[in-house]
Amino acid sequence: MKIIFGLGNPGKKYEGTRHNVGFMVVDEIAARFGKKFKTGSFSVETCQFESNGETVHLVKPKTFMNQSGEAVQKAMYFYKEIRAEKDILIVLDDFALPMGKIRFRESGSAGGHQGLASILESMNTLAIPRLRIGIGSPDAKDRDWVEFVLERFTPGELKQIKKVIKTSYEACLYWIGLGTTAAMQKFNGVLETEEE
Repeated sequence: MKIIFGLGNPGKKYEGTRHNVGFMVVDEIAARFGKKFKTGSFSVETCQFESNGETVHLVKPKTFMNQSGEAVQKAMYFYKEIRAEKDILIVLDDFALPMGKIRFRESGSAGGHQGLASILESMNTLAIPRLRIGIGSPDAKDRDWVEFVLERFTPGELKQIKKVIKTSYEACLYWIGLGTTAAMQKFNGVLETEEE
């Protein structure tokens, strides 16, 4: 069994914002497998499918981003056979990565991402695989990054992010079958550009 957590903020107000790219990726996966999310029993929306001989649960925490750890901890308690360091993947935005770039990591700090920080604190470990998706950086050094991540993508960026979401879908399926190390080797150099 595998669980892929897409991070974001719930509600229409936050749809299509940079901070919700984790939701966009798991929505893409669900759509590709013809699945629809349903409200779960512990502040999440969830669906499941089969891939590479694994039952895979897609989970969108319905807490706000900064309390993502609450939903992940409850899910891990519910699915007792799951091992954090091997069987779960957190999909999240990263403004430290260029737009169009994705990066798997096996463990490490939150890197300033409050949703990931909440998860690492709740789980009391840094050894949680994650797929970071570049959303670009504020164009001015003195610009508030919180304001930036809650903005929607520009039309040009949206065209590019759609390619990134497709690549992230493929990357998640690869991770399901072969694990984080193999996924790092295959996808960490990928940079989707607008010119294609």
